[in-house]
Amino acid sequence: MVLHELLPEYLRNHIGSSFCSTLMFGFRCVPTFLSPLFSKLFQEADLLRLKQTREQELRFIKEQADLDVAQAEALAAVEVKKFEAVIDSLGASTIRDIAMAGPEMQVKLLQGLGIQSTLITDGSSPINLFTAAGGLLGILPKPSEK
Repeated sequence: MVLHELLPEYLRNHIGSSFCSTLMFGFRCVPTFLSPLFSKLFQEADLLRLKQTREQELRFIKEQADLDVAQAEALAAVEVKKFEAVIDSLGASTIRDIAMAGPEMQVKLLQGLGIQSTLITDGSSPINLFTAAGGLLGILPKPSEK
């Protein structure tokens, strides 16, 4: 049994029923020999209240995190649909032509499509990151003079 369930029985057995009813409804005139019992009762009540508060906070935080995940998934789905629409509008032949064309032609094709930066590779050769960065910015290296 919990302390607040034992308290009325303890009071009836040790003090008497008339004082017990006054004590249970008023809580104002508490004898000094009962103060440890009441302080423990109030401590348990405070702990129970804090526990319930923390449980509610955790539930709220979990629901907030679930909403954030759902929002991120929805935004990702929109981005995927947008990317698929761009790829479908370009077509496989256009993407293949861009990959097969020389650097100057790639720049012209990409500018015609309104794409500002891209990096296309077949995966068989390493990428020179020093010139690739300039290419992504639209700055092609000048041919060296011989």
